[in-house]
Amino acid sequence: MKTKLILLLFCAGAYSDAQTSVTPAKQSAQKATGQHAPEVTFAIDTIIVHPAHHIMQNKGSQVAMFGDTIFISVTDASLIEKKRSMNNPIVLYLNRLPFNINGHLAGGKPNDIRFILTRYYEDDENWNKLLRSGFIDKSFYVGVGLEDGSLIAPISYPIEFTLRTPSEAVPFILLSLALGCFTIFMVWKKKLLQDKIEGYYIYSLSSVHLFFWTQIVLLSYMLIWFVCDDMNSIENSNLVLLGISAGTAGISTIINGNDKALKRVRARRSQGFFHDILSDRGEFCMHRYQIFIFNVVVGAFFIYRTISELKMPVLNETILVLLGISSATYTGLKAITSKNLVKADQETSPAASKTDPEQPGANE
Repeated sequence: MKTKLILLLFCAGAYSDAQTSVTPAKQSAQKATGQHAPEVTFAIDTIIVHPAHHIMQNKGSQVAMFGDTIFISVTDASLIEKKRSMNNPIVLYLNRLPFNINGHLAGGKPNDIRFILTRYYEDDENWNKLLRSGFIDKSFYVGVGLEDGSLIAPISYPIEFTLRTPSEAVPFILLSLALGCFTIFMVWKKKLLQDKIEGYYIYSLSSVHLFFWTQIVLLSYMLIWFVCDDMNSIENSNLVLLGISAGTAGISTIINGNDKALKRVRARRSQGFFHDILSDRGEFCMHRYQIFIFNVVVGAFFIYRTISELKMPVLNETILVLLGISSATYTGLKAITSKNLVKADQETSPAASKTDPEQPGANE
């Protein structure tokens, strides 16, 4: 009988020990698998845009602009109200990106949060990402939450956005037309792309090169400024491009210089745009073709990337070195060719210096 009682007490103690050792393990396993009471969250019910500007509504949808007020109605504003602080305020989320646009609870409606759509310097990087989503039609997914992301609405809702009103586009269009007319006037009437040599105007490859990259960078900058409101879009590689073209034009001018013999040899009537820039005294040159074709291809790539991404392309060092080598090859061989032309002309026609280049057919 005593033996049975001892065995019974022993089993009871073992069962008790097993219960106390298994329970914490079960609790930790439940926590790891998420088997606990769900945390209370909040969701967006409605979004209303109160425009500060009178703009055309697109197919009845709400269109937001900078300066407009956005009212976001949530299911339980008290939750986000309890967790916010001075260092962790309620902010607006656009495409899941936080912005330094603080939300304020509306007085009359306790579940409404009010935001004034404003662009701050600190948000420039995020705004540039959003505004590059399209030329005219832009759509943002609006959300709300705390700045550190610890509490955020799980679902965002889309609204239309436009950067400028039609009236704001008028000055940009007028400026573009004025610049276009001025450029045409300088090229057509003032021979901006031509060099005057002994009374003749012929197209200059170095001037065309400088003009080409100046126009591409200028027009790209204006497009991005108007569509994205980004005035800091020029990249360092874009400045290098302008430096290469300016250096090429400068060295070419030095090579031409004031050498009367060289001017006399080069004096001739223009044979047309492509003939002038790709040839030297009627002979087509490989180094001229190289600098021309490389820059046209890179320029086409530059324009395509600017239009498709609304961002100035960042050219890597390899492409910049390639363009630099082609420019150096052109200027180097131009100097050699110029000296050879003068030397050959002096050997074949010693009295050529007395020829008047203004006479018809003198240098044809």
